[in-house]
Amino acid sequence: MNFQSVKVPFLTKGEISDAAELFRKKYWNDIIPVDIEKIISVNLRMDIIFKPGLFKLFNIDAYITSSWQQICVDYDLFEADKNNNRLRFSYAHEIGHLALHKNLYEQFGISDADDFNRFYDEIPGDQYHFMETQAHIFANFLLIPRGQLYEIRKKVINQFISEDQIKITEIDPKILNQYLARPIAKYFGVSSAPVEIALLDLNR
Repeated sequence: MNFQSVKVPFLTKGEISDAAELFRKKYWNDIIPVDIEKIISVNLRMDIIFKPGLFKLFNIDAYITSSWQQICVDYDLFEADKNNNRLRFSYAHEIGHLALHKNLYEQFGISDADDFNRFYDEIPGDQYHFMETQAHIFANFLLIPRGQLYEIRKKVINQFISEDQIKITEIDPKILNQYLARPIAKYFGVSSAPVEIALLDLNR
């Protein structure tokens, strides 16, 4: 395939949010954290393969094959339990390609890291960025449902108030998000960074 001719359709944030919601309703429920590994292994019957040196050799931490049979992740990066939250997000990101880019991605014929590396080298940078951004937004909505985020945010704020840790009314909302992100993140099994992004949706 001539990757230089790839055009990734533009998707609005609302369209990506709806796709994540539909996916979660089809393969999961309202329980958090979303067990993305179980969805991949049991519901989608895909193999998760840990590959040593993936990041070192190809500068990628994960990729999904165009046959939708495997998600490959870097062994060295994700072998430690401390990176489980990041690994879960990487899984959700790759599933984002399945949910958002299925028809397009199947044309890429990616079956191994060498294929992915050629794809990465040849696709126009802006089109690759579109795909990755859309998959990232999808992963955020999939793992951090906004309804549950609203309720947990309220719970954590009430806890802060009861313990007199933060003067809620005196703090900028974006700064408050930084304080809230860490305690909220544990409910969703993600790191603080995607929670901070998700909390911005509640500030509007």
